[in-house]
Amino acid sequence: MKKIILESHYLASLEYYSLISQAEEIKIPMIDVFKKQTYRNRCYILSANGVLSLVIPVNYSVGMGIEDVTIDQNQRWRKDHWGAIYSTYGKAPFFDYFSDDFHISLHKGHKFLIDLNRDLLDLTLKLLRLDIKVIYSKERFQNSKENFLDIISPKESFVNRKIYTPVAYAQLFGREFSPNMSIIDLLMCEGPNSRQILSASFLNNQK
Repeated sequence: MKKIILESHYLASLEYYSLISQAEEIKIPMIDVFKKQTYRNRCYILSANGVLSLVIPVNYSVGMGIEDVTIDQNQRWRKDHWGAIYSTYGKAPFFDYFSDDFHISLHKGHKFLIDLNRDLLDLTLKLLRLDIKVIYSKERFQNSKENFLDIISPKESFVNRKIYTPVAYAQLFGREFSPNMSIIDLLMCEGPNSRQILSASFLNNQK
């Protein structure tokens, strides 16, 4: 898989990363219309109380492109998100290695959602040692086998999309493995093994 087209996600899911781990180039449309209840401004982590949704409050109007969506600075979401990440992963094997980088990215005071997501995508690709070219484009993309826009959604199970199949790793909480958490869950728990797990999680790589 050479190129793929995807929308911007916040600390995206393992399904998202298993897909982009197979690409040489990703195109992210800046004019992508923001939609509620999507991964554009939310992620899921596995806390002591189960799966927890972290949602960034945003200011937008219907039909607005994600390049114009701003983060609501009047809410204390940064404190809440970092508090949840710290309480969840503070004792994870690789928290001490990665926590400063994530804390810095989350607290830069980004005005626009796309800029925060871009910062975190760049960081996670670096930590995963994935050499992928990321292009932010104002093109309007036609349907093609490269186009995955609005396919990866929390409204439907990943099982139905046949992109990702879980490869279990040691999580901090729960008796059973919880699949398709945010990339931060995998990185904090597995560190340098994360890239291999993502590659093995891509459905087309499995025998």
